Amino acid sequence: MEKLDKNPEEEIKRFIAKKKAKIVMDIFQGKVTVTEVSRRYDLTSGEIEEWMEEARKGMENQLRSRPKDIAALYEEKIKEMKAVIDELTLENIALKKYDFCRGKEEVMQVQSEMRDEGYLISITKLCHLFGIVRRSFYYKSVQRTPRVDEERVRKVKEKIKEFPTYGYR
Repeated sequence: MEKLDKNPEEEIKRFIAKKKAKIVMDIFQGKVTVTEVSRRYDLTSGEIEEWMEEARKGMENQLRSRPKDIAALYEEKIKEMKAVIDELTLENIALKKYDFCRGKEEVMQVQSEMRDEGYLISITKLCHLFGIVRRSFYYKSVQRTPRVDEERVRKVKEKIKEFPTYGYR
């Protein structure tokens, strides 16, 4: 592993793109590790991994036959963020209106009321929000009459009559 060059007196507050690119390329080439970089420059591993993710996305875009311009990339990111915000908003509305649900009927009622207000939310999402196992939501219990073997019942009753102390201590 190659050592990073850094003057101890020099304190970097903000990294320029060229420096970030060099650090990320060193990591990609295996010259240094994320841990070494984070210790050397007093950064979190999350910050460095963000740089690496940005670099991957940038490389992917540049290697396309028709690279997207910056505006298109931002529009794509905005679209993704709006989808996340919409999902969180739905969850927030459901949790504010309904403190908790315990059963299938209550979850169905919540979904129906939210649909009437113009919000579409799945049963799976509602089950997750209210801590209900989805399998139990769809489970239908079947009450069956117990099967009794009349011949065995007759033999057991005969033995009890013959030996009334069986089963007692």
